[in-house]
Amino acid sequence: MPAPAPTPTQSLPDDDWQSFVDAMPTPTDTAERASVEVEWTFFGKTPTEISTAAELVELDAQLKASDGWAFRGHGDADRGLQTDFECACRRHGVTDRAGIVRAEQLLLREFGRKAHLYISEVGALPDPEDTLDWLSLMRHHGAPTRLLDWSYSIFVAAYFALSSSESDGDCSIWAIDTAWLDRVASKMIPTLEKNKSDLDKSGAHFRKHFMADSPALFVSTANPMRLNRQLALQRGVFLCPGDVSKPFVENLAAVQHYARDQVLGESTDHSRHVLVKQAARQEIEALLYRLNIDHELLSPGIDGLARALRDRVPHLASASNTKVLDPSWVGAAPKPQDTPARDAADQDTDRG
Repeated sequence: MPAPAPTPTQSLPDDDWQSFVDAMPTPTDTAERASVEVEWTFFGKTPTEISTAAELVELDAQLKASDGWAFRGHGDADRGLQTDFECACRRHGVTDRAGIVRAEQLLLREFGRKAHLYISEVGALPDPEDTLDWLSLMRHHGAPTRLLDWSYSIFVAAYFALSSSESDGDCSIWAIDTAWLDRVASKMIPTLEKNKSDLDKSGAHFRKHFMADSPALFVSTANPMRLNRQLALQRGVFLCPGDVSKPFVENLAAVQHYARDQVLGESTDHSRHVLVKQAARQEIEALLYRLNIDHELLSPGIDGLARALRDRVPHLASASNTKVLDPSWVGAAPKPQDTPARDAADQDTDRG
C-alpha cells in the first residue's frame, strides 16, 4: 500500500515531484489525472494560503500592480479547470476529435434555432455571424460551451468559491495574468493579435482561430463585443481553448511550454493557486457582505435574490434589530388602520 500523499501545501524538491504525483489519489479516468498534473505544473507546487480577510486584501493589492489578473473560484479545492463542454463530452463518452467538434457545432445550431422562442426582446439575440456572442449567450444561460468563466475581481471569485463550498472545508481561487497569457498566445499565433483592436471580438476572427480545421493548442481571453449583464456586473472574462477537442489545461500548458522554450523574457509570476483556508471563511464572508458582493448583485433577478438570501442566513440570524416582525404582512408597509382587523382575524383563526 503506497504511503499517503503529501498535502498540497508542502514544498517538495524537484526530484521528489514525480513521486508526489504518483502518490496522489488516482482519478477515475486518465483525462482527469492529466488535468491534475498539468495544473500543479502550471500554477506551482505550493499554493498561496489565505487565512484571514486581510491576507486576501493584501494579495489583491499585490496583484493589482500588474493589470490583467483574472480569478476563478472553486468550492472544491481539488476540482480542476475544466469547461462545462469538456465535462459534458467526457460524461457522455464523446472522446474522439470529430465527435467533439460536431457536438459543439450542433449545440450552437440547436441553441440558435430555439433561442428566439424564449428571448423576445428586440436586439437581444446576437448577429447570426457572431459565433463568440452566441457562445457567450449560451454560457450565460447555462449551456455547455468551451468558454471558462473568470473575473477580474478576486473578491467576486472568492464569493463564488465560498458560496459553492462546504462550511467546514477549504476552497480554491485560481489566478492567471491574462495580459501575459494574451501576449504569449499572440506570439504563438501572430494573426491572433489580441487586444490590438476590436477585430479580435468578431465572429469571423473567432472562427478563424478557435474553430480551424487544424486548431492550435493555446488559451487566450475571448470576450464578445456585447457584454451581457452578468458578465459586466461580475467583471467577467472568458478564457477560451484553441483546440476544443483537447482539455482546457492541455491548451493552457501549451502556452507555458512555448513561453519557456522560446525564452521570451516574460515574468515567471503569471499564475497562482490560492487556497482559502476554512478558518478564514467567516471573516471573508463578512468582508464580502460589507462590499455588497452576493448573488443579488452578481446575478440580478429574483433567482439571484433568492440565492443571495441563502448566504445571508448567518448575518440575518445575528442581526441586533429589535424591530417587531410580523410574518402576516409581507411585501408592503402595513397601514395602521388595518392592524386591529388583522389581529382580530388572527385570534379567530387561533380559536378555530
